[in-house]
Amino acid sequence: MQDFDSYINATKQTINKIDLMKKEQIKYRNTQSDKFSKYNKIVYVVLAILLVVFTFLFNYLFFKNNDPVVYITNTGECYHADGCRYLYSSIPIALSEAKTRYRACSICNPNVTASNNYWAAFFISLAVCIVLLILIKYILNKYEDKQIDDFNLKTDNEILNLIKLIKIPTQEEAKALCNVPDNIVLDKDYNPIGDDFTVYYSSNSSKVYHCSKNCSSAYYKSNIIDVLDKRSCEKCSKNNDVDEWIKKLSILKKQINNIKNILNN
Repeated sequence: MQDFDSYINATKQTINKIDLMKKEQIKYRNTQSDKFSKYNKIVYVVLAILLVVFTFLFNYLFFKNNDPVVYITNTGECYHADGCRYLYSSIPIALSEAKTRYRACSICNPNVTASNNYWAAFFISLAVCIVLLILIKYILNKYEDKQIDDFNLKTDNEILNLIKLIKIPTQEEAKALCNVPDNIVLDKDYNPIGDDFTVYYSSNSSKVYHCSKNCSSAYYKSNIIDVLDKRSCEKCSKNNDVDEWIKKLSILKKQINNIKNILNN
C-alpha cells in the first residue's frame, strides 16, 4: 500500500479526471442539443418554403383542368353560382369564359369554387409537409441520440478503466496509512471506536463541537473525525490539539466517501 500522501494525491487526481469526464458528457449533450436545435429551425424554414411550392404544384397537377360551371341570365351582366336568388334564367357557362365577359355576382360569390381549389391544394401540401416534418424530426432525434450514446459509451469505458485504478483500503490498511495506534479499532465507516472519540454538536450549522453532552445544548452525537471542520468548545474540550492520525483519518474517510459515490453512480 502507498503512503498516506501518495494515496490521497493519486486518488484525488483520479477523481478529478472522472469529474472532468462527467462534465464533458454534460457539455457534449448540451452542445449536441444546441446543434440539432439549429437543424430543426432549418427544417421548419425549408418545409415552409415547400408548403408554398407544393400548394402551387398540387393546384396545377390536380385542379388545372377543373374549370367550374357558373350561370348567366339572358339580360344580366353578372355570372352566378347555382341557386343564386338573382338567377332568373339559368344559362351554364365555364368560369374562365364568364370572367372575360361578365362580372361576379356580389351576393352568391361564384369565385369561391375556384378559391376552394387552392385551399384543397394547400391542405394536401400541409399534410405532406407534416408527414415530412415527423419523418425528418424522427431521423434527427435518432441520430442525435446515437451521437450522444456513442460519446457516453466511450467516456464511460474510460471512467471504468480509471475506477479500476482506485483501491478502497481495508480498515487495517487505513490504520497503516494514517499511522493509527495499534490499540485503536476502526468500525466499517473508518471511525475510531470509543468514548474518547465521541463528540456532540447542537445543530448542523453549528461551528463548535463539544466533548460533553448537553454543553450549550449539544445533544447530536458524532465522531471526532467527522467534525474537524468545526472548532472545539473552550469550556468542555479536554485538549484543543487533535492527534495527527485523526486528521489523516478524517481526510481519508472523505476521500473514500468520494470514491464510493463515484462507484455508486
